[in-house]
Amino acid sequence: MRLHDGTHILEIRHLEHAEIERYEKLLANALKQVITELAFTNAGLMLSYVSAGQESIIADILASSAEMSLKPGILRYGHQATSSAEWGTAPIMSLSLELHHATLSAFFRLVFDQFAIGVDIDSIRFARAAGTPEEDLACFAAALEDMRIPTQ
Repeated sequence: MRLHDGTHILEIRHLEHAEIERYEKLLANALKQVITELAFTNAGLMLSYVSAGQESIIADILASSAEMSLKPGILRYGHQATSSAEWGTAPIMSLSLELHHATLSAFFRLVFDQFAIGVDIDSIRFARAAGTPEEDLACFAAALEDMRIPTQ
């Protein structure tokens, strides 16, 4: 969707499955260290924070998980978290997150279930006019690379 300010929003739901997967794999790889840190967080505590609406605690845990791998302020809590559990099954928790870079903002969810943590992108807002699908993907990949703290 092209906006009047020269930016455009890539609505992920309008893409083919293979294209969505390319974006989500890039994002998951860029967030690998953050996801690993979050996986070490006590699931029961996280679920209680989500259930109680403790947004500041969730944001602090997220910031702590990101501080070793992403530049400050890049990854933000999107102020929405959900948990669901059916009797006899492990709970599922979803955290709404945002990545902000000079060239784009990505809005997505991390979904935690019993066996895995997944990335589910909702939309990406580019700070430039729409390009080709390849240009948009390359811009996304470059922004993700630039968001990382260089390893020494």
